[in-house]
Amino acid sequence: MHDNEDGLPVSWREVEHWMWPLLSEERWGSWRVERLQLDPVPFLTKPKARGQSSLLYGISPSVLQVPGYWPSTAKVCGFWFPPAEWERDVMKPAQTDELFGDAARTTDKRPSVIAIVLSTVCDMGLLGTLEDVVDILHVLRASLKKAEFRGIVVAPSGSVLGRAFVIFSESRKRKFQAQDETADDNPEPHNTDEILTLIESVSFQKLFHRCAGVIHHGGSGSTGAALRAGIPQVVIPFFFDQFFFAEKVAWLGVASLLKSSDISRENKNRAMALDEALENLGKPELNKSAKEVQRNIERETESAVFQAVEYFENKTETRVLIKTAKEPRLHVITLSNTLKVACTQDAIHETKYIFNEIFTENAYFRHGIEPTSGGVIIDVGANIGLFFLATHAWLRRNCGSPPKTYIAFEPIKNNAAAFKKNAWIHGLLEKVDLISCGLTNEFKAVNGVAAFAHYPSMPGNSTMVPEEKESLQKARMKSKYFERRENVTCRVSTLHSELKSLYPELKSVDLLKIDAEGSEYAILEGMSPEDWDIIRQVVIEVHDVQNRVSRIKVLLEKIGFFTAVEKHEPGSDAFIVYARRDA
Repeated sequence: MHDNEDGLPVSWREVEHWMWPLLSEERWGSWRVERLQLDPVPFLTKPKARGQSSLLYGISPSVLQVPGYWPSTAKVCGFWFPPAEWERDVMKPAQTDELFGDAARTTDKRPSVIAIVLSTVCDMGLLGTLEDVVDILHVLRASLKKAEFRGIVVAPSGSVLGRAFVIFSESRKRKFQAQDETADDNPEPHNTDEILTLIESVSFQKLFHRCAGVIHHGGSGSTGAALRAGIPQVVIPFFFDQFFFAEKVAWLGVASLLKSSDISRENKNRAMALDEALENLGKPELNKSAKEVQRNIERETESAVFQAVEYFENKTETRVLIKTAKEPRLHVITLSNTLKVACTQDAIHETKYIFNEIFTENAYFRHGIEPTSGGVIIDVGANIGLFFLATHAWLRRNCGSPPKTYIAFEPIKNNAAAFKKNAWIHGLLEKVDLISCGLTNEFKAVNGVAAFAHYPSMPGNSTMVPEEKESLQKARMKSKYFERRENVTCRVSTLHSELKSLYPELKSVDLLKIDAEGSEYAILEGMSPEDWDIIRQVVIEVHDVQNRVSRIKVLLEKIGFFTAVEKHEPGSDAFIVYARRDA
């Protein structure tokens, strides 16, 4: 790194020294002194003898590969994404949903919307004056239109980008009215245009997964959210770590890079540069790489916080952080066949009940339903992993080898944590892709998140339709199991979207198992004909509400499956539907 004025070397220590005051010495200085007992600004004095310092990175090891020469005190944990329920419920203008239109809701078309997240660099003057930002919006609009994209500009109304958008929108309106004398004189909302829409605040987690790509400056938050969403990027870095992240995502093959000078007003070829960058967003290789990175990050996300918490606990010799992180406290119990299983204290009774269903009664592997070694198994409603363990035990006993791929969907955080622990106990953690997501149909998945009822005493009964669950089972279950109901928000999607996004090369599925506590028919609605074409066997637990068993049976037979139905639980309306291709 060199100084722009005289070319003399500038060290990273000097950058950090000046970076802290720039980011508000008054705010961070008092926190460092009062809470951390450190100097208000780093490196003003020699470090005091406090022992060897440690450094934890909340960055995916898929993005930041640790060099061999790094000290053992530096640890890369993975991105520390907040749970979905922590995201603020931001009201979005109606024009936002209209902008997405059919392209964001249809599984057969790629999304046509690009997120534009450049407000910070505009406020810092790094894109020039207010007039320069207005000019950039006009050029960007033309490039988006040419590429048949539409854009959502994320910026507070009082920011430079927000104010520039108002000017841009008014100039577009004047131009339109000048061309059409019959145009309505009533002012249109200043935050919308047929190509561009302004939205003041939105969760990236809720927005990005609906987009075809994102244009941003390379900040750590924007980069992490885009990688997690599995979408290609256009990155325009300006300062500090933005260049680092820009180089990383380009190296991973998920982004195109532009220099700030590429889009400056002085550059006569900036329209060409933007055109090329937007064209790259649609390239299959860029999208494929983005999905591969997304899969890696999905695998890491659950353990990232655990690693950081465990590290701090070991350093401080305390367990307080576990409570702060609100992670479940798991107990390992030994079941009747000597199987060791992790679950919460509250869920021990349910765990034994489900174990009896799956292992003792062999409820799922009947009527010719048999997993095959080297096949792909999809487990929807994976709970704490008992079906996963039973499948591996069955394959070891009958085939001698595990499935090729085991894809598990579990939306409830505590259940997923127990699943992961059980996979680790049995040395199978590397044998499963655990996806923290609930599945439903396209209509219910449109916002990307949904409310679930979680029952700590029977977490396997957690559901998107608690009224149905409670009306069916309250009469035959103790009321205490329903009294401690917790409402949580989880990510949701369709099975078609997840397979297309994460497993685009998938050619066959040996077994699809669904146990989704009332959402089973909605999950089937979220599948496409091409999904069904590659599935050989299906086993589904069904709540027989509104003739659901018969409807599912007819649906599967129409597709070409031979079916059988059994009552699952005496005294309840729960059934299991078995379906396979061959008679």
